[in-house]
Amino acid sequence: YDRDGHFIWAKQFTGEGNNTPADIKLDSDGSIFLSGRFDGNVDFDPDPNIAFIRNSTGNLNSYLIKLDSSGTYQWGKHFTGATNVLTQDFVIYQDNIYFIGHFQENMSIFPDNPSTRYAVGDNDFFISKFNTEGIFDTLITYGSVRGDQFYDLVVSHNGIFIIGTFLSDIDIDPGQFSEKILVSSGGQDAFVL
Repeated sequence: YDRDGHFIWAKQFTGEGNNTPADIKLDSDGSIFLSGRFDGNVDFDPDPNIAFIRNSTGNLNSYLIKLDSSGTYQWGKHFTGATNVLTQDFVIYQDNIYFIGHFQENMSIFPDNPSTRYAVGDNDFFISKFNTEGIFDTLITYGSVRGDQFYDLVVSHNGIFIIGTFLSDIDIDPGQFSEKILVSSGGQDAFVL
């Protein structure tokens, strides 16, 4: 719609199974970024004459898709794993996209980072970074022996701030030679980093 509520265009993302959008954001150029979850398969390209099919390898997989301001497909990222890989939130800041979620068992990002990351416990969390042209930069995973989740993030010139929960002792510092251990008091504790 335009700002006066007049219809401009609509796009449909088809597939076998369920496709549930989670979030939508715009960048400074007016490009549209969509995140969501799906099972079965989904066609990332809403053009009915072009198919860009991604198949869920587990129960629920997630995606990040970029469309231009007229709704034409630009690129898509597929967050996949043996069971669930679920998106939580993403932020666009200075031509970069910061994307958080959680996963069970393992996860990969196709087509950029097909190497598999394995969960430490029941439910681990991840943060990934791309530029707005879809170039992959980073994938970091965290976790404890129990269930952990990221819920929200904010990005500014001061850094990246994330809130989440954990149920057991967790090393919240992803550095190979450093650690910052948080210890749960027994139930689910919250953190900000």
